[in-house]
Amino acid sequence: MGVFYATANTAAINAESYGIGAEGFREIEDASLPLTQTEFSFLDFVPVGLNPPFTSYVADIIPSHLQLPYTLQWSTSIEQAIGSSQSLTASYVGIAGRRLLQLQSRNINAENPDFGYVDYYPNHLTSSYNALQLKYQRSLSHGLQALFSYTWSHTIDYGSTSPLYPLMRASSDQDIRNNFQAAFTWNMGRIVRHYGFDDLLNHWNLDGRVSARSGFPITLYG
Repeated sequence: MGVFYATANTAAINAESYGIGAEGFREIEDASLPLTQTEFSFLDFVPVGLNPPFTSYVADIIPSHLQLPYTLQWSTSIEQAIGSSQSLTASYVGIAGRRLLQLQSRNINAENPDFGYVDYYPNHLTSSYNALQLKYQRSLSHGLQALFSYTWSHTIDYGSTSPLYPLMRASSDQDIRNNFQAAFTWNMGRIVRHYGFDDLLNHWNLDGRVSARSGFPITLYG
């Protein structure tokens, strides 16, 4: 089990890149509108008016108490030997995301005519991943080795599509419910005995790979 923290740089980078550019970035806290000429002086090279409305630009809002997102991860497994060269393993894997950031975009012009679109970053979203993993493995024996694995999983998050959609908890865009993988190698060894052709006709390996999985969720637009 482990706890892993992420950075919240995405919110700050987006606010900077969509706004005034790296060379002119500056933070203003607790400012009132309209901004004073001193507060606005660093924006002289940007074609935006000093007085509202600011409907031609996107305002970026970052939570005043922004906290680092983190994930909890845990797993457990059991393994059973089947003879001397085979084994069966069953595992459970879980991941829980907490305090996640997700860009949201809204047009608030109806509520405040001084602004158009506003981008903001809720800092209270969650996600989850739960998986049952089964694996059958046969070590090299009598020229044959094989690996079969099956995973049933479910991934849930908030709004993994467009920031214009309301945040709704549902299956994520990356949710693959069933995933089956198989691979084998067969060392065919000595097949024929013919003087002068041993290197050409014998000691070939035959490899195979099978992959099958369910499809991604379909997002309907329109």
